[in-house]
Amino acid sequence: MANAADDLAKARPSTLPTTPPARLVAISMRLNTMLQAVKNVRAALDDFYTSLSDEQKSQFNMIGRQHTAQR
Repeated sequence: MANAADDLAKARPSTLPTTPPARLVAISMRLNTMLQAVKNVRAALDDFYTSLSDEQKSQFNMIGRQHTAQR
């Protein structure tokens, strides 16, 4: 997570580009960085989830359902 957050922070431009094409390039770079961060976090989460026992997986899954129900 920390690496993903660092990468996202580095990908944010310090100033906004002034032309539309340059803004699109900046947005594209930011989206690519975000996609890579999601892939990295997902890989780590998949590894973590695989290491859980069936009971732990059940409890972990319940957390997600409770969070979704609160919306």
